[in-house]
This record gives sequence, C-alpha cells and structure tokens, in this order.
Amino acid sequence: MQTPSTVRHNVIAVVDDDSSVRTALSRLCRSAGYDAKAFDSPRGFLQSVESQAYDCAIVDIRMPEMDGFALQRELLAVRPALPVILITAHDEPAGRARALATGAVAYLRKPFPNDELLSAICQALRGSEHRS
Repeated sequence: MQTPSTVRHNVIAVVDDDSSVRTALSRLCRSAGYDAKAFDSPRGFLQSVESQAYDCAIVDIRMPEMDGFALQRELLAVRPALPVILITAHDEPAGRARALATGAVAYLRKPFPNDELLSAICQALRGSEHRS
C-alpha cells in the first residue's frame, strides 16, 4: 500500500511562450491534483525530457523558436508514447486535422473551458496507460 508521501502524481508539462497562459494552465493542473512543470520554450522542455518523466504535454502551436508541430515531431523520436495536447489561439482550418493526424490526443482553441482541458488530460492519461 502506498503512503501519501510515496504516491506519484501525474506530471503534466506546459509548454507556452506566454507567461500568463503557462501560469494559468499550471495552476489548473495543480488544482486538479497533477504536478505541473512549465516551460517557456520547446528547447527547454526537450532538454528536460531525458531527466524528467512526463505523463502528458500541453503544447502551444505558435511559438517563436519552434512551433508545436515541430516539437511534437521531435518528441515522437525521443518519447513516442508521451501524449500531446496541442493548443492554439490561431485556429486554422487544417490545424485540427494536422494535429490529430500527427498523433495529438487533442487540439484545443484558446480560450477553452477548464473542463475541456481537464477532460483532454484524462483522455491522454487513460490512453498512455495502454501505450506503456
């Protein structure tokens, strides 16, 4: 039996160049009982992937250094079972289809309701149990 100090919480990575979005999403994840790690750049997140186990990544599509699609491709090479939720404030007609075709668990358009993101996280975590 696990004691409260040994219970492992799911770790959610939040990758967004907008600090207010990172803060809000991290707080939401923590309020739902997840551990959240926030990153302001895709490169910073990728560097941490080797030393930190993540259970899900929430990734903004439009970022200056590398877009969310490119980050998702790189993740497939190093952590193929890591579920990715892509988010964007700039919904493009082909964006949703491209996101889902490249393996994203969900594609959410900002602003989205909190429960929509939490539902996508639950879906991602259930799916990752079957992939591991």
